Amino acid sequence: MDCASGLARRLQDETHGCLGLAENSAALGSEIAMTYSLDNFLSVDGLAVRRRLSDRYFDLALVLGLSLLHLVTGVLIAVFVSRDHGHYVLTLLGSGALILGDLSLIKRRSRPTFVLVCTLGAFFLAELVKGFSAPTFDAPIALIVAIYSYALLSVPQRLLKTALLVWFGVIVAMSIATPFSWGSLFGVVAIATLVVGVGSTTGLYAGIRREYVAQLIERAETLARERNLLADKAVAEERVRIARELHDIVSHHIALMVIEANAARATLTSQPTKSAEMIDQVADSGRSALNEMRRMLGVLRTADLDTAPLGPSPGIGEIRDLVHRTEEAGISIEYVLEGDSSSLTEQVQLSCYRIVQEALTNVIKYAPSSHTSVRVAISQTEIELAVLDDGPGEASKKRTGHGIAGMRERVAIFGGNLVAGNRIAGGFEVRASIPTKGQGQP
Repeated sequence: MDCASGLARRLQDETHGCLGLAENSAALGSEIAMTYSLDNFLSVDGLAVRRRLSDRYFDLALVLGLSLLHLVTGVLIAVFVSRDHGHYVLTLLGSGALILGDLSLIKRRSRPTFVLVCTLGAFFLAELVKGFSAPTFDAPIALIVAIYSYALLSVPQRLLKTALLVWFGVIVAMSIATPFSWGSLFGVVAIATLVVGVGSTTGLYAGIRREYVAQLIERAETLARERNLLADKAVAEERVRIARELHDIVSHHIALMVIEANAARATLTSQPTKSAEMIDQVADSGRSALNEMRRMLGVLRTADLDTAPLGPSPGIGEIRDLVHRTEEAGISIEYVLEGDSSSLTEQVQLSCYRIVQEALTNVIKYAPSSHTSVRVAISQTEIELAVLDDGPGEASKKRTGHGIAGMRERVAIFGGNLVAGNRIAGGFEVRASIPTKGQGQP
């Protein structure tokens, strides 16, 4: 029996350590889950990289296409259209300027202002060459793309000023190559307006649209992160709740086993029959602890904590059995139940049961020879729980662990309060009040 008693005490100490490790593991699991969710989110950078590569390939194809267009047209015009050697050189010079403007488009996403100046200057040189009667294919395609790129990354106020300057520059450039007349001036203004208008309006619309889509994506990513964090938090809270349940279950049954083992040892020689009964009670307490632990740990092996079948949880109706088992360990208990608990929710009843269980566990550990009273009063407004003993109240100062803190958490969930401490008349008391309004009570 000394071996059984010592083993029970050792099991009790190791159980407290394991329960503390379980709570720490739950917190660590939450951090790992949040880190994993963050890593999943950061994988979106791969999409951004692929998008930048596709944009780069598009710009490269655009530059090569426009440069090849101006090169081929320039050579064809110089060979088949130019009338003399001077015009031949001017045509190639104008085409070369346009090609340089086309090449600058490779930087249109990072330096749109520089690209706009280059393309406008190339268009101005091409029109200047055309003014010397040298034919040149100077369609302002690169200029439109440059205006579009500038408008895409610019604010409307700055875009308006820049568009007016570019519009005026295009009019001046085209006026150099066109003999003056009111009809030609009207055509030049119309072309300049079309070039600047198409580039700036499409770029402005695309910029606003891109910003709107980016905000939607950012909002969706934020919601996804928040959803993952909330899910991880819910899992961590559920595991902490399970750890707290295990603490209450194991602490009570192991404490009973220690008391019953000590009682069996004390009566081993004088009352062997009673000693055998106490040994049976130790076995019963162990089986009860294993059954409840198996029921709770089954949740941890289930992927979906919310849908895991837990079976019926103990409630206020089972407090009488709890008191009876504690009395079998040699504790004198007076139990009083006032009111009807049938309309209370399962969560409230489970919390009441665990509070009484933890309070009786403290009685077993710190005041096993005391007289204890347990009172549960259910009214229309609140539930009152009181566990009082007349043991050595000053010993409560040496009480360690998470029992009282766990009871406070259970009461705080439902907006109640708990008082635990020495009684004025001697002994220790645990008093809890839980509001019943909104908890299933009429």
